[in-house]
Amino acid sequence: VMARGGGRGGAVQQRNTHHQQQSRAAVAKQVTVKKQLPGRHPCSCQARIHELVRNCLGCGKIVCAQEGSGPCYFCGTLVCTKEQREVLNRNSRQSKELYKQLTGEEMPEGGLNQLSLASIASGMARAVDFRNTLLKADQNSEARTKVNDLDSDFANIDANPFLSKEERAAIILRRDELRLIRERRRRVMTVDINVVTRETSERGQNLHETDAAYDPVIRQILDRSEERRKASDLEAEATVNAADSRWRPIGFVPKYGGEAGQTLAQQRAIIQDDHEDAVCVGRQSEQAVALDVERRGYSFAVAQPMATLIANGLVRCVRLEEDPMLVGPLFVCSTAAAVSEEQIRAEIQKQKLHESTAHLDFSAGSVLGRVYCAEVLTRDEYEEERQSSAPRWDALPLGRPSDPSTGSPAARFALRFTTAEPLLTTVPHMPPSAGAIYQLDAILRQALQQVFAA
Repeated sequence: VMARGGGRGGAVQQRNTHHQQQSRAAVAKQVTVKKQLPGRHPCSCQARIHELVRNCLGCGKIVCAQEGSGPCYFCGTLVCTKEQREVLNRNSRQSKELYKQLTGEEMPEGGLNQLSLASIASGMARAVDFRNTLLKADQNSEARTKVNDLDSDFANIDANPFLSKEERAAIILRRDELRLIRERRRRVMTVDINVVTRETSERGQNLHETDAAYDPVIRQILDRSEERRKASDLEAEATVNAADSRWRPIGFVPKYGGEAGQTLAQQRAIIQDDHEDAVCVGRQSEQAVALDVERRGYSFAVAQPMATLIANGLVRCVRLEEDPMLVGPLFVCSTAAAVSEEQIRAEIQKQKLHESTAHLDFSAGSVLGRVYCAEVLTRDEYEEERQSSAPRWDALPLGRPSDPSTGSPAARFALRFTTAEPLLTTVPHMPPSAGAIYQLDAILRQALQQVFAA
């Protein structure tokens, strides 16, 4: 009797467990139904909570019942159930109504599966563009995969044995200068006002120029330390190979005969003698003076917008108060004072420039390019050489802007520029007052000379 009673008790317990599972499933289903909001809403459940509608054929996204049938929230491709797709493929009145209900647009003429010349041409154009993108990426794979871990370089400059004390100090000073320039630029807000449409838009500041990770001065210092590291590695490897009697040449090893070596040595001696003679006599030659100016890296500080116009060759003459007594290449730097669009337009109208200036960069506190100062003229010399189309002496722009309290400075000399080389990307730099001609810092000068020599 006890055994039969025990069996009935076990069956009753199993039935109770089954009822509990069914009730839990019903409760879970009700909770799921309650979680689904009315209408279409983005959902990331991946059809784990709601029922599956279908996968998007454009991007592969899993669309659940909460998102519902309609355009994909990611790529815009129409997603619908299998039954709805069959109705759409019939190209009937019901198909058009369903398509308009799902997308809110009219169904194209001929149905969804009809191919047109326009669609084929657009698809072909997209395929060709994508192919060209892949080919270009394949050609520049080395540049794309290059990792510039400059943050770690900055964090470990003290632990880098290939950096000298002067280079570490130069990196720290350059980072402080970039931080100061970035803070000053953030305080300046430029607003463009469209009088026709009555719209205003704030012009954002290009903070990429003041990012230490892309600064050419810091990059050049790190490149030099990297070259010293590579040279040290090659020297260590050569020592190991010589010790093991298994020396192998690395790269191209030039070989010269006796006559060729002697000729090369003679040429080097002649070049060295010519260079020494040029240094001795160069003070009396304009060409030697120009080379000396280029070696010393002189810079001309000008206020905007005149600095950009000079760097791009749109202004060829500038008046100065004193004779700088130099000719040759000069770097053009803009002062820290920002300039407005009205001032730019007024200066362009004053100089009567017909070239388009929409693409020019009027950044403040930057190195904009390099110009060649051919000669320094007095007023009489300028009037004698002036052509009919050239502006008169009083119409020439001033290198130093006039002060309203003191009036225009007495400019007695004029710098005449022949060639201009603007930089594709301006380099942040804080020059002294406008009209000053000064020497750039050695690190910045070497970086800019390397850019123009490339």
